[in-house]
Amino acid sequence: MLIADIQEDLGKQLAESLGEAARSRRVDVTREEEVKGAVDEAVSRWGRLDVMFNNAGFRRRARADRRHDGRRSSTSRSTCS
Repeated sequence: MLIADIQEDLGKQLAESLGEAARSRRVDVTREEEVKGAVDEAVSRWGRLDVMFNNAGFRRRARADRRHDGRRSSTSRSTCS
């Protein structure tokens, strides 16, 4: 498994927690050549690419709203930036 993340330290920590079969690489998915490099590395290391998952740009944030009765309520929503 290749963990490709722009946050290099977090990717490395995750790969280490998953064991010997996992590797990490810093990748900025807005740069096509970096994504291609990650794909090339995975194919070179394991002979093929079975699955590719991208969750870049998604984040969860809590938002406090006022309800119609004036009390505050907290809601969560996913956003794409």
